[in-house]
Amino acid sequence: MEHVVAITGPLRTILERRAARRRLDCELIFHRVSKGKAGQPIKSYTKQWDAALRERGSRSRPTWTTADDAERAADGSRRG
Repeated sequence: MEHVVAITGPLRTILERRAARRRLDCELIFHRVSKGKAGQPIKSYTKQWDAALRERGSRSRPTWTTADDAERAADGSRRG
């Protein structure tokens, strides 16, 4: 059975951009270059995120770790 997920907003834009730049020899949408070989699966998204922040000159990352935490951070709510 095929599953369909509707993707909209910024995530859709990101996925469309990645699909347009996709390597034809790699089935992955998000991948990395390792030891000079492109198209390797990402082993740690946290490390990739930190590397992207360093590349952009930023040192901070969001303090939330889940969707619920992100929602609380957005509306100023706190746990407890």
